[in-house]
Amino acid sequence: MILSNKIVVTLRFMFTGILCAMMQTSSVSAQPMIGIDSDFTYAMIDQNNNVNQKPLFLLQNRQVGLESKLYLGLQARAIGFLIKTNQQDKFSYLMRFPPDFTGDYGSELLINNVNIGLLANVSSWMALYSELNWDPARTFEGVDEKITVQDPTGAPLVIERGRVVDATRQTVSLKQAYMLFGDLDKYSVYGYLGKFRTPFGLDDTVSPFSANMIFHYFNGLSHGAAVAVYKEGVHLTAALLQGGPQFRTVNSGNYGGDVDNFAISASYENEFVRIGGGLLGGTGYSSDFPIAHFAITGRRNPAWDGHLRLRFNPLTVSGEIVQTFKVWPGTAGTPTQPANFFPASKVTAYALEAKVDVAEDTAVPSAISVSWSEGRQGASGSQWEFNRQLTIGFQAKVQSNIGVYFEFNHLQGFAPLQWMTGFYPPGAPPGTFVLPSKRDVKQNLGLIGITVAL
Repeated sequence: MILSNKIVVTLRFMFTGILCAMMQTSSVSAQPMIGIDSDFTYAMIDQNNNVNQKPLFLLQNRQVGLESKLYLGLQARAIGFLIKTNQQDKFSYLMRFPPDFTGDYGSELLINNVNIGLLANVSSWMALYSELNWDPARTFEGVDEKITVQDPTGAPLVIERGRVVDATRQTVSLKQAYMLFGDLDKYSVYGYLGKFRTPFGLDDTVSPFSANMIFHYFNGLSHGAAVAVYKEGVHLTAALLQGGPQFRTVNSGNYGGDVDNFAISASYENEFVRIGGGLLGGTGYSSDFPIAHFAITGRRNPAWDGHLRLRFNPLTVSGEIVQTFKVWPGTAGTPTQPANFFPASKVTAYALEAKVDVAEDTAVPSAISVSWSEGRQGASGSQWEFNRQLTIGFQAKVQSNIGVYFEFNHLQGFAPLQWMTGFYPPGAPPGTFVLPSKRDVKQNLGLIGITVAL
């Protein structure tokens, strides 16, 4: 009992001393320990603006505020939509994966995602940022195995797949996490290391919710490190990336997660114009027939980007194009199906967009937007030639941290990137061929949503 009392007294003394030291440190620095900035959180976790330039956006915000040691933020999006297709079981809206619905219509009413952002201002030249994500939408299964299908004769055909981690969205996952080094008040050079969106292209969209085809085809997350220069609107970035199949878009064609891929981007921006381009050292568009996610190919297929955005207040217009340097071999299909055999094609995605700000200077700023985007990966006339999306949107900020929106989406084509040019299913009679793609698919989707941040 005496020993226990001594331990209690000792622990009480230790914690009292630590608390006093923290209070003294805080009073000396006059810097609050924990802060909340809902406007910053809303913009930092926004999926449609500054998509792959969040490290620079964070540094710019550190210049004009964010004085607390630790910032805690939360963002959530709730949506409801109805979707109708003219072909049974063919739903090509890429904000959801193609098998998510059956029949000729689908609907959802749910919390689309909840994100928690944590920013630690370690020093004037270093910060830590991490983002936890919960998303109930189904995604690819976890894989560390081989797929067995058939060749035209019925013999087993094995496709080797690489290691894939964090493959489910049903649990909380670490979406991004990186160390950021830089102080724009003193230096024009900064860098970051960790898990981040690939600094390649623009990837932004004027639409309030739905990403365009460029994002779906070429945006990626990867582990790696980047160094950048930013001065008077000129922004140059070079990144080394882990290019394993688990990072589908930046798949370098090899098995594991070696640092064997890269991205380079360059842009100039002022209040009227942004112009830029980039290079991605390897993409996932290098597999043979049959096309399967996360396949080991042993080859590279780089991509290039070019984009332009103009602002004529209240109008903003933008255009972007991304294309692979080489053809995607699997897009030729199989010679044993002459009606479905075409020359192999490069993969191209482009977007043309416009937004008009209305009531910009009122208590409820709002905007009307239109976006046309297309992903092309097949020869003219092939069933997998394209995925097209027209998005017309309206969005309004009822508060600086609360946004409401409506979208109408019209989509054409159904070309899922899994088994896109067909396959011979296992266990079926020899020569049985399945082709999921269908170019005549058309569908319409109406969506309402609300985004809140704290």
